[in-house]
Amino acid sequence: MAESLESPDGGRTWQLGLREGVRFSDGTPLDAQAVVTNVQRHIDKKSSPAHAYAQRITGMRVVDPLTVEFSLDEPFGGFPQLFAQPLTYGSLG
Repeated sequence: MAESLESPDGGRTWQLGLREGVRFSDGTPLDAQAVVTNVQRHIDKKSSPAHAYAQRITGMRVVDPLTVEFSLDEPFGGFPQLFAQPLTYGSLG
């Protein structure tokens, strides 16, 4: 679903690029706002397996419909893995 996840500053800020045309099973587009909403749930819900990782996020911003920018509390090179690991390990994806 993602096309890219890159950091312009050594791991403190990350930009997630989504693939165009991806939709949820109900036909709703997977866009940047959907990603922000999903990740915010992990931040807010302490029982989420991803809560501990999500707490590192100090800000999220919709750059455009297919791009989300994440700001972290400190540089974290493993941030992309948090979107790809299994749900039981705390996936943000």
